[in-house]
Amino acid sequence: MKKAVLIAAPHGLATHGVAFRGLDQADLTPIFPPLTGAVALGSYLAVHGVPVEIVDVQMDYGIGLTPDAERLVLRRVTQDLLAQKDAIAWVGISQISVANSGMELAAEIRRVLPRVPVIMGGYFASFAYRQVLEECPAVTAVVRGDGEAAALRISQRVDRGQPFLVDDTPNLAWRERGRIATSRVEPMDLGGLPICDFRLLRHPGAYPTISVYTSRGCPWACRFCAEARMRPYAAFPAAWVSRQLSHIASVTSCRRILFADPTFGLGQERTREVCRVLRGQPFTYAAGTRADVVDAGSVRLLRQAGFDSLYYGVESASLSTLVRMNKVESLAAARRYVEKAAKAVRACFEEGVTPFVGLMVAFPGDSEADCRATMGFVKRLRRLHDRVKPRGGKRAGLIVDCYRTGIIDGTSISRTHRRTEMVPGGRILSLSPRMADIARRAIDEFRKQSVLTPLALERVNRYWMVSLPMLLEKHPELKDDQGVLAVGDALSRGAPRLSLQRASRIMSRQGSDVGDSVGIARAAGSQALSARDIGALGETLTKNRDQEARREAARALAAQGSKAAPALPALLAALDDPDWETRREAQRAISLVELRDAPCRPSLINALKTAGACGRCFAAGALRRMEPSAATVSALGGALRDEDKHVRRMASLALGEMGSAACAAAGALAKALRDDPDSQSRQNIALAFSKMDRPPAEAAEALVRALGDEDLQVRYEAAYALSKMESVPDSAAPSLLKALETEDERLRWAVARALGRLAQPSKKVFDALSRLTSDLNQDISREAGSLLMGLRGSRAEA
Repeated sequence: MKKAVLIAAPHGLATHGVAFRGLDQADLTPIFPPLTGAVALGSYLAVHGVPVEIVDVQMDYGIGLTPDAERLVLRRVTQDLLAQKDAIAWVGISQISVANSGMELAAEIRRVLPRVPVIMGGYFASFAYRQVLEECPAVTAVVRGDGEAAALRISQRVDRGQPFLVDDTPNLAWRERGRIATSRVEPMDLGGLPICDFRLLRHPGAYPTISVYTSRGCPWACRFCAEARMRPYAAFPAAWVSRQLSHIASVTSCRRILFADPTFGLGQERTREVCRVLRGQPFTYAAGTRADVVDAGSVRLLRQAGFDSLYYGVESASLSTLVRMNKVESLAAARRYVEKAAKAVRACFEEGVTPFVGLMVAFPGDSEADCRATMGFVKRLRRLHDRVKPRGGKRAGLIVDCYRTGIIDGTSISRTHRRTEMVPGGRILSLSPRMADIARRAIDEFRKQSVLTPLALERVNRYWMVSLPMLLEKHPELKDDQGVLAVGDALSRGAPRLSLQRASRIMSRQGSDVGDSVGIARAAGSQALSARDIGALGETLTKNRDQEARREAARALAAQGSKAAPALPALLAALDDPDWETRREAQRAISLVELRDAPCRPSLINALKTAGACGRCFAAGALRRMEPSAATVSALGGALRDEDKHVRRMASLALGEMGSAACAAAGALAKALRDDPDSQSRQNIALAFSKMDRPPAEAAEALVRALGDEDLQVRYEAAYALSKMESVPDSAAPSLLKALETEDERLRWAVARALGRLAQPSKKVFDALSRLTSDLNQDISREAGSLLMGLRGSRAEA
């Protein structure tokens, strides 16, 4: 019998720009083993005697860091398939997101294996099956929903030489005589499914986290979610969960489990049974759920079972929005839901569990008042975090994950709201310029309420995402000259602890530095160090010429956690060390220091002037998360002149986060807006001005000049900042009128607002605003009409 090859498609990171939305670290990448799309299917086929091979493109072939590198990775996959073409019965591709890497892979496979059936499945394919079959002729058929029964039937029929594109193959869609044909959709009975066999993966020990399900489906029918249409809710028995975890413990050294259930924890009695199973396993856990499922009373139970992170899909704190979402049935139920969410998050703070709060902005029908309601809720959570004392002593932080409302095929809003726009990773609801601006600023404000403690950042990287820039920084040798990053080996590496004998041996080579071996050896044994020892380690890190000694000093400081704060200047300098392992250990040590503490501020400010490029960039990012002070604003203003564009970007972003407090650096910001050659820096600077309540008058000249910038986003932010000024100089009128000649609706709206701030508007300004009252965009016409009336009223009074 020929084998089935099941492929987990890559995320298409370079082409589609998938990024985690809730943190200020860019390019965070999901690197998980394939979920039920590949491992569960392969396990089901294997127990029924079907030979199977699972390919996880990212882990087995690498991550393409450019579009060309992504295409190269796909070619490497197809070349391997071509070499074994006589042994392959059919190829299955699991496509989770809307990114079209799966369709590109299907086309490559069809090119080299024209007679091999290519079947696509997963969430995206299940609901967009018509789009897939119409746009990608390389795909033979699409499996909708659960795929186990269909996969087995396809394997059996191909082996017998029989056609499988028939009504007898469940959950299938295919092309037939110019139309799309479908067979009946049948959900699987979970009682007959085997556990997921992770031995089918090529590198089971290389994953930072293992993802598994304890249930499928969801009993709710939220309007933005397709889960209820994918399959009905069903749960695996607790005994099945126990066997699954024992299997994972036996085949991999990974000790982190992410439960990918659509709604974890349904059913109090079953949850207690599952928790009893989890407590007997050598893992820590994370899961996603609802606040009215895992409530405050359940958080402690889950914490005792080993959970240290929970993702709550709260979505909104506006009562009317929750009802429109069909998240709840009534306004009274919405009120209870919001209160349960606050209590559940508070319980997380008390128990040392890191809560992720998922929020949706600009759901159909939302207004600015709905955003304000959710903002009040998020600020309430932030105050709770600062006030509640955790039982374990360490604050687990708060992650606010906020994003624009996405449109997923198969949901009710995908049928009622057709106006959408493409963004990296999918489609979002189209908005008016005014609402788009409200949404963007709301998202910025929501995210600022996150509390990124060392524990919170550690758990983000542990369960949810891996930072590609950090991975490249730690393992530069894993990127080849064609732009492909091999992650399998990198993620399986650990940082071994330093032994007393090894420390003494290393330091004994250094002559005058022999005394430092005491500090390093004690750190390696996890003993508390004195301030003198910490200072000695910092000196070793900056002055010792031996590469291995510096590396071990950084590792020893990391072992001290937050107590390594006195060595922060040395650690920041070490971010530019020529040895990549030293840089890695310094990064790890810094991440464990509580950078919000005031004593760290002078070190970070000094690092902006004295550290290397990486250290300066990190220092600016750390100051961004601190409460603004005069010294901080002055130092960041000076960093706007840095020779490294990444430092300038981070410094301008940090000033933008400070709002009106950054007015003290208005001169430096204005000069940088005029002179900086980097468009991203100019965007950040213009945004900094637009976030001030009243941008100072000295910024006007630079903002007016920015209206002619080649970058559209710079022009928009500059116009918006001008619209917030107390008064815009009349000399800005020609530039504003010229900027008005744009097809971009957001820019026209912002320019119209800025025209309304002119001290003595000319007839040309009145004429321009009059024309805008007939603009096809209602937001712009209303804004222009309102401004026109106000300007005429002011003239009449004069």
